[in-house]
Amino acid sequence: MAEQLYFSRDSKVYVRIPATSGSETNQTWEIPVLDGFSFSQATNTSEVTLNEMASDNAGTSKRGRKMFNDSLAPADWSFQTYLRPYRVSSVSNSGRMTGVANDVHAVEEILWALLVGQVNRTGGTVTGRIKQASDLPFTSPVVPVNLQNIADGDRDDTTLSAVILTTVTDGNGGGAKLSLTYTVTGTSPNKTGVFTVTIDDTNRGSGYDAGDKLFVSKEAILQAMNAKYAADNVSKVLTQADISQDLEVTIDAGKTESATTGVSFDGFTRGNNDGSSTDADLTSIGFGTSNKTTLGTAEIFFDMGASSDNQVYKLSGCVVNEASVDFDIDGIATVTWTGNANTVESITDSATTDHKANNNTAGTTSSNGVLYVMGGQAADTSNFIRNKLSRIQVVGTSTTYDLVLTGGAITFANNVTYLTPETLGVVNSPIGHITGARNISGNFTCYLNQKSNSSADLFKDLITGTGTVTNEFAITISVGGTSAAASGLNTPGYKFTIPKAHLEVPTHSIEDVISIDTNFHGLPSSILEDDEATIAFLGPVAAVDSRGS
Repeated sequence: MAEQLYFSRDSKVYVRIPATSGSETNQTWEIPVLDGFSFSQATNTSEVTLNEMASDNAGTSKRGRKMFNDSLAPADWSFQTYLRPYRVSSVSNSGRMTGVANDVHAVEEILWALLVGQVNRTGGTVTGRIKQASDLPFTSPVVPVNLQNIADGDRDDTTLSAVILTTVTDGNGGGAKLSLTYTVTGTSPNKTGVFTVTIDDTNRGSGYDAGDKLFVSKEAILQAMNAKYAADNVSKVLTQADISQDLEVTIDAGKTESATTGVSFDGFTRGNNDGSSTDADLTSIGFGTSNKTTLGTAEIFFDMGASSDNQVYKLSGCVVNEASVDFDIDGIATVTWTGNANTVESITDSATTDHKANNNTAGTTSSNGVLYVMGGQAADTSNFIRNKLSRIQVVGTSTTYDLVLTGGAITFANNVTYLTPETLGVVNSPIGHITGARNISGNFTCYLNQKSNSSADLFKDLITGTGTVTNEFAITISVGGTSAAASGLNTPGYKFTIPKAHLEVPTHSIEDVISIDTNFHGLPSSILEDDEATIAFLGPVAAVDSRGS
C-alpha cells in the first residue's frame, strides 16, 4: 500500500447498534463531532524485581526485573458535539426513527439514549413502549377512585388542588407520578369525596410496557392528603380509616407505541411539534429506566480520512459514562461525551464497510443496515443553540431567585466500572461493565448583585441556613432561552430540570466584576428513586433529515 497520511478534518464518527440475529439490521448514526476527539486503550502490567543482599565479598547483588502484560485496560473514548435538536419535516424523509412527521429529534439523541438506558431491538418492529405520557396508562383516560369516608360532616367543605403521588412500579418503567384531584360530592352530612386520577404532566416517566402496574399505598395517600390540607391552610386532618384502600392502575396495551424502525429508546417521550406550542412539543428524556446494573452498549467507529482506503478504528462494547453540557456565554451549546469500551480494533474501509449502511435512497436499507444522517449536515444552520440566550430559574421553599447567568455547566455521570478476569498465563480483556451511583451535578456563575432576590440574597440565605442539613431548590436551566409559548422554551433549545437540587454555599470570584460560583447536585425525591432530572429539547425543521448516506 502506498504511503498515506490522515487528517482529523477528514474524520467522521459513527455509532452503531449492531444486529443480534439474522432478522435484524444494523442501525447506525453518523455523529458530527468537533476537533479534539480521542480514543485509546492501555495495557495493565505487573513488574517482578530482585532485591537481595551481597552474594560474595565483592558486593555482587542481583538487581534485575521482569515485566508481564496482565490485561488490556478498558478503552477510553471522548468527543464533543453540539446540542442540535430538530423537527422532521415529513414522513417521507424523516429519518424514520418514529415514522411520524413533526416528531422532535436531536442529532446526538442516540448518545442520550445510551446514557440513560437501553436501545431496544426487536427485529424491525417495536411495540409495547409508551409513546406519550398523556396516553399513560389507563384503560380509560380518567379513572375515578372512590375512597371510603374521605369526607363526612366534619370534612365536607374543601375541594383540594392536585395531590402529586410517587408511584411504585411492578414492571419495567419508572418515574411516573399520579395527580389526584379531590372533589366533594353530595350534601351534608353525607358528603363523600372522589379522586380523579391522571398522570402528572411534569412527571410522566418512561420505559413502561403494557401490563405494568402503578401502585400508591393508602398510607402514602393519607400522608400526601394531610400535607396538602396543611399547605392549603385547611384545618382538617384525615385518619387511615378515611382512606381504606390502595390505589392500583394498570397500563393498557392500547396506549402504547408501535414503531417500524427496529429501535426504540428507553427514557424518551417523543415530542411532536405540530405548532400548538405546548409541552407535548418537547421531546423529554428521563432516568426512569436507568436503575440497572448495566447500560446499553454500542459500537463506535472512528473513520480517518476521505479516501477509499480509510483507516477505521472500531470500539466494541461501548458505554456512555458521562455527558457534560457547557453553556459558556460566548459559545454555541456543546456537550462532551466520554465513555469506555471493551476493545479497540483496527480495520480498513476498503476491507469492510461494516461501520456504514451504504444507503443511497432515503427510507431504504442495504444489507449492512440503516444509516441515519439527520439534522447535522452543512445545510442545517438553524438548529445551533446560542448560549448567550440561556436562562436559569432557582426556586427555593419560599423564594424564587432572579439570577442572570454568565456561564455554567451540568454533568450527568453513570460512574461505570469494568470487570476484567485475572487468569494467569494470558493477556486478559475486559468482559463488560457495571454501573455505579448516578451523579448529576453542575455549577452556574452570575455577577454579585444586590437586587432583591438576586445573587447576594442567594449567598446570604445559603450561608445562614445552618439548620438545614440538605437544602432543596428546584432548578430549571433553559439553554437557548425561554419563550412565552406554553412549552416555555425557545426554538432551538434544551431544558434541564432538576426538581430537587442541593446547593453548596457559593464562592466569590474577585475579578473586574465580582461574581459568585454556585455548585449544585441533583437529588432524587428519595434515595430509592430515579427522578433527579429531566432533559427536554425543541428544534426547527431540519434541512437534511434523511435516512441514508
